[in-house]
Amino acid sequence: MTDDFENDGLENDDADFVEGPFFGDIEPLCEYLQGRLSPERAAEMRHRLETDRAFLEWAAPLLLWWQVPVSRPRPRGELERHWAKFCKRVGINVPLRDDPGRR
Repeated sequence: MTDDFENDGLENDDADFVEGPFFGDIEPLCEYLQGRLSPERAAEMRHRLETDRAFLEWAAPLLLWWQVPVSRPRPRGELERHWAKFCKRVGINVPLRDDPGRR
């Protein structure tokens, strides 16, 4: 079985994602998805997602990923590999927290 993420073709889009006009919106978008924004800021984010087509297109992969339920056990190391790839893609260096409940 091959890793679907290894040949996803995203490498060609890395510069646009990291240096694009919405790069600074990653953190507030993640906070919105996690329910960590104030009600006012959450309403602003919802409004932007509803009205700014370019922003919605940029955010769509993260929005889709956030909605996908984890329905199968993940092979050991898979989360770490994908997290490292994501961090490299967006130009951040944030290690995973050690979570005793995670397998």
